[in-house]
Amino acid sequence: KKSANMEDKKKASTDTEGELVVKR
Repeated sequence: KKSANMEDKKKASTDTEGELVVKR
């Protein structure tokens, strides 16, 4: 679960770019 936390932060960074936003 610790790894997921790090990935979550990386995903948030992508969300800022707008790439993850499309997936959401």
